[in-house]
Amino acid sequence: MKYDVFLSYSPADKAFADAIRTGFAAEGITCTDVSALTANLSLKDLIDDCKALVLIVSNGAAEDDSGIIMQVETAVKQKKEIISYTVAKQRIGESFSFLTENSINVDAENDESLARLITMVKSVKEKERKEWKKKLLITGVVAGIVVLIGLSALILVSILNPKPTDSGDTGGCSWRYYDGSKTLNIYGKAECADYSEGEAPWQKYADAIERVVVEEGVTRLGTCSFYQMNALTKVSLPDSLESITTQTFCQCPLLVELTIPEYVFSISGGMISQCPITTLTIPAYVNFIASAPCSECNDLEAFIVDKDNAYFRADDGVLTDAEKTRIIQFPSGKSGSYSFPESVHTIEKFAFHNSSKLEGVTFSDKIEEIPMGCFSFSGLKKVEIPESVTYIGVNAFLCCEQLESVTLTDGLRGIDTAGFYQCTSLKEITVPDSVTEIGMYALSYADVNDEISTYPLTVKGSKNSAAEKYANDNSLIFQATN
Repeated sequence: MKYDVFLSYSPADKAFADAIRTGFAAEGITCTDVSALTANLSLKDLIDDCKALVLIVSNGAAEDDSGIIMQVETAVKQKKEIISYTVAKQRIGESFSFLTENSINVDAENDESLARLITMVKSVKEKERKEWKKKLLITGVVAGIVVLIGLSALILVSILNPKPTDSGDTGGCSWRYYDGSKTLNIYGKAECADYSEGEAPWQKYADAIERVVVEEGVTRLGTCSFYQMNALTKVSLPDSLESITTQTFCQCPLLVELTIPEYVFSISGGMISQCPITTLTIPAYVNFIASAPCSECNDLEAFIVDKDNAYFRADDGVLTDAEKTRIIQFPSGKSGSYSFPESVHTIEKFAFHNSSKLEGVTFSDKIEEIPMGCFSFSGLKKVEIPESVTYIGVNAFLCCEQLESVTLTDGLRGIDTAGFYQCTSLKEITVPDSVTEIGMYALSYADVNDEISTYPLTVKGSKNSAAEKYANDNSLIFQATN
């Protein structure tokens, strides 16, 4: 490849782009952008000459800029690694998010952001170098032994290659099922198709398949590929695999171990769901992990991150980013209480979901939001929300049935829908005057007919406040504090 990086940015962000170019040049990283286009060189060709795309997004960048979107689309189609360099805390918005599902973000407000960006690009270069050496070694070995085994192979094929029970296609790949060995084999040089729950073509053998072998060449496993595989105990994945998608492994009650290949770079949310794994190791080249990669894996006690991974870490088994600013997932099977590192300012959605053995948490004073489903179905007994928190999201503490005490502070502005829904051990809650928005079912529970019911919850707050209005509208007890 001619360049290491393609820079994509709006004219308003030229100053940032120039600073990045300077930093890259000092580290021997080559980069280009649309200015290199000529009459004989298309955008596709130019991006094809690069290993990665760095997308600069700031308050000055127009996300509907068709030129930038075209550059990102081109990079996505070519499966380039995408690094989003965000400025002024602006996250990549909806108009780009569908294009950059597997991208990673560097926050330019972090003083070390440019250094981290350079590290990321270097890791892309190193990954490609190792892959090239690996392929070269494999080619040499194969060339050396193919002559020796040629005749033997012809004999063995006729003896050991039984006809498959069933077969077909999945996206750009194919599959075969062998009933004799209870093995599902997936092969090809492309991506597998996505499926809805229970709709994979081999689903008819879900109660029989004991082993899945994905052959070298397959680059991506589709959604719900291995859904409710009730007999599955062993999975073999190839080094060619680059990404694993949502619910790839879902409700496999006998799957207690999964090894993620070295060169996987992207893991989607709920990649493993409702499986009895106890640990999960994140390889060195993974640079993107969506929220809750192991959803409802109730036996999961710890994440382990390869020591050479530059993007993530797992202190005491809890998965975070490398700088410990973002909690990605707390292992659902981990017991006791958890104190947030002071550096943490972000919690991913569903990070503590279904952590039934979690008894308490101590937040850092940098947390501004308790996001969707964050502590839903957890074993929390007491919660003290710090003054830094301004918003409690949808289903944040849904069905925390052991939760007896909640302390809210004056920094809070809103409690969204079902924020504390079905917290049946909660007998009273004081809502500060700063709260102006309380969503439907936020402080309620439903009976068997799914109707709001009166139960002994006392809502405390000032007269004529949002708390009093909510209590009156939902037939709850209100107690004025002034």
